[in-house]
Amino acid sequence: ADFENTQGLFGSLAVKKNDAPGAETIDAFVARTAADGEALAEKVANKLLTLENTPFFVEMLKSINKKVTVNLSSDDVKDLATTVQVVANDKLKAEREKQKGKKKLTKAASKATVKETHNSAYDNTDDYGGYDDDYDFM
Repeated sequence: ADFENTQGLFGSLAVKKNDAPGAETIDAFVARTAADGEALAEKVANKLLTLENTPFFVEMLKSINKKVTVNLSSDDVKDLATTVQVVANDKLKAEREKQKGKKKLTKAASKATVKETHNSAYDNTDDYGGYDDDYDFM
């Protein structure tokens, strides 16, 4: 079933070979250079991105990842994981930058504070006449 789904997804995808004058399907394409590999990657990525908004997109990518890494060495898989981690870090950084403009008030920041100031003009109590401690009601 997975093979048929993959054929349905990629079967009509045409990729030009460097030495062939016409377009060939993805099944017949042979990447001979790094540039060929990049061209193939671009075509496959564009085809996959047409399914980006489907509810099964992430699960499909996980499944593809498992299937294409079966014969890779552990070092190659670690290299792929590093690449995915770099992409994840870049996305996280972009999200944080986006959130900086939308700072939320924390509980402590939302409380009102009173700034205490001192006016020295009121320090002189001599202007109030004969202040007598006997009548101090406090």
